[in-house]
Amino acid sequence: MAAARTTPTRPLALALDVVLGIGSLVLAAGLFFQFLDVYLAFFGETASATDADGTRYLWTAAFAIAAPVVGFVLAAIGKRRGAAIAFVAVGLLCVLSAAVFAVPQGRFTPAPVEHNLPSNYVPCYSGSNDCPGG
Repeated sequence: MAAARTTPTRPLALALDVVLGIGSLVLAAGLFFQFLDVYLAFFGETASATDADGTRYLWTAAFAIAAPVVGFVLAAIGKRRGAAIAFVAVGLLCVLSAAVFAVPQGRFTPAPVEHNLPSNYVPCYSGSNDCPGG
């Protein structure tokens, strides 16, 4: 007679899952608050990110993404399916948060390409009848 083997949830594993899960969510919220700290301005002020703000963002985003990855690996090793699924959801939230609240803004967009026009360039306007070639 083969009985189904179940492994009881160990208190240490459960505590580690809770710490990693809550820590990930706190770090994801921290990304939002860091974004506000840099870019929230009132009464016509303009805000710009410094190099220190960018470095702080990178560290927070790295820990926010690493924590659910570590939690997922530990849950998968411990065969805790529910915890693994929860860490996938939290990990996706952290990646989304890191992408949306990037400091500086535009960190993940390509730089605009600069086109240098020749010095003898003359713009041609519609209806002016003085365009080269017609």
